[in-house]
Amino acid sequence: FKDKLVKKKDETVGNVAIKCICNHLWYLTEELIVFSFFDESLPNALRESMVKQLLTFNRSKDIPPGKPKFPLINPDEIDYPNQLNLFVGAKSWLLFNLLNIDGEMLDWMQVPVVYWEKMSRYRKLKEIVSAFEVVTDCAVRAIKMITDFKDATTNTTRSSFR
Repeated sequence: FKDKLVKKKDETVGNVAIKCICNHLWYLTEELIVFSFFDESLPNALRESMVKQLLTFNRSKDIPPGKPKFPLINPDEIDYPNQLNLFVGAKSWLLFNLLNIDGEMLDWMQVPVVYWEKMSRYRKLKEIVSAFEVVTDCAVRAIKMITDFKDATTNTTRSSFR
């Protein structure tokens, strides 16, 4: 992955890009990797493999709260997207627990990916997942607005006293 990125541009740009990518690896935690089940840009075989991987873990209703464990990844060994199923674990059931989704509502997990879109329960869950917003994006926008407002009011206050 890194070699491909560095070959396309100079090494400095490649290293900066890798550092930026590594700052976003928290999306690959066990708790969040399940969102990729609904990503149609991923190969069907991979999505199906990830679901099969999830089904190998006992579903615990008591997933302890806490900060997700950040995955340890060597940037030189990133094999995206083929590595995604390595991040599926017991805590990947969290989303389904929080949404109270179990039993028949997970019937789509028992069939090949090509049939998922035909199943109303999958479509409903995909609709719910698609409506989620990435909090960091909202937080970054809010911080930017606050900073701009602070700078504007500071400048206005200073200029009104002159």
